[in-house]
Amino acid sequence: MKNRKENKVPECFFCGANEKLTKAHLFQQSFRDAVNVDSDEVSLAASSVEELGVYRDLLYSGDIRQANATSLCSGCNNGWMNDIEQAAGPVFTSIMNGDGFPPPAGLFKLAHWSVVVGALASELIPRLDIPVEHRRAIRFTRTGQPTEFSTHFVWTLDYLPSFEIDIVRFAGESDLEEPIRWCFVLHVGWLVIIVASPRFGAKVSRVLHGGGIHSVMGTISSNIVYLPQEARGASSGVLTPSHETVRELHSKLFASAKYLETKGRPVLDLNSAIGRTINDLAFDYGDTLIDMRDKLDLSYLTRAMS
Repeated sequence: MKNRKENKVPECFFCGANEKLTKAHLFQQSFRDAVNVDSDEVSLAASSVEELGVYRDLLYSGDIRQANATSLCSGCNNGWMNDIEQAAGPVFTSIMNGDGFPPPAGLFKLAHWSVVVGALASELIPRLDIPVEHRRAIRFTRTGQPTEFSTHFVWTLDYLPSFEIDIVRFAGESDLEEPIRWCFVLHVGWLVIIVASPRFGAKVSRVLHGGGIHSVMGTISSNIVYLPQEARGASSGVLTPSHETVRELHSKLFASAKYLETKGRPVLDLNSAIGRTINDLAFDYGDTLIDMRDKLDLSYLTRAMS
């Protein structure tokens, strides 16, 4: 008997609706307009560690601003996602213009947008799947930042005229409470944005702190801001590393994995991380946490809350 391929009913990436899916740019128009891209080099790369081994894919060359996602229902694409993009767009543009730190309320909007884009970017990469429970948590948040996800912002010394993306996914032992962990790293303009899935944010904070990078604001758990004393009141980063320095540093998030040179940009290769422990030790934030839950206007999330 011949094996027949099962017909899988299309479902929306975020909400799971079984209906006609729409096509959408990964980066909405205002984000595309804010960055001057002057290179045709490879700008999206992915690495993944799974129980059966490591693979490395080089997926997208050229102007990544034109990359499209195709697994969104109309309600997500034209509804709550559009509202978040419209809210975060001006904040992103301000940063790309070199205006320095936005207020925490603005960074919350950008943090939520980055989690949405970080998860959705996995659609461009074969075999790199974001857990369904993570997608639903992103879709149905009522806090402005999905619970237990974290977003860190690092200001850099040099302007990168491109969107560069690394997405890394770890599949742990099945008896762990949350066996899947993933991290999305976006290098763009003056900024590096690092999105960490639940249980991975403390690792990001610890590695950044260990590297002496204090020009970081982020979200921890719900609407709690991590704002180091060195960054408070600053109009720009206290320590402004280059994009290359941050690439070298965030490779330590993945057990000191190395970058490989390619015809385009360097690609994070996790072969060197095999057998090493990638843990989630706690990080002492001390008095650097600010509770923003009573200070935020989340009216732009009305449709996300429905």
